Amino acid sequence: DEFYDNKEAIVGEVLDKLRSLAHMEAELLFREFDNYQGSLPFVSQIISNSINSATDALTEALDTVTYDEKEKLLPLFRDHLPATLANLSFDRHVERVPEQYIKNAIASCLASKMVYKEGTKFIDSQPKDKLAKVALKYIEKENEIAK
Repeated sequence: DEFYDNKEAIVGEVLDKLRSLAHMEAELLFREFDNYQGSLPFVSQIISNSINSATDALTEALDTVTYDEKEKLLPLFRDHLPATLANLSFDRHVERVPEQYIKNAIASCLASKMVYKEGTKFIDSQPKDKLAKVALKYIEKENEIAK
């Protein structure tokens, strides 16, 4: 009932999020195009590979973080949701959303955020075994700056 009663707002927010993500993707695509020789689809694949590398490293690392560290990352998951849906039910996410989904969403959101802000060369220049640690430190420092 909650979803149905708020369907119009939620759908509008999903569309807004998709537009925003498409805008960030396009900006990154053209920014990265200047760094690489080749076509836009080629550059798009480079972007995708960087996001996937960071996501994979983070997904694995999130298995080893403490409960408190994971709690600090939950705003990434909350921000991933349409605002109306988050406001209605985020407090119930533990009992309604599989832990693996939350972990994957956090990893994907953080990986995308880093690639969109810093570019593919930043991700690709990190040692693979240190990438997750760098990403977690990145969001920690970003949160400190925001305070």
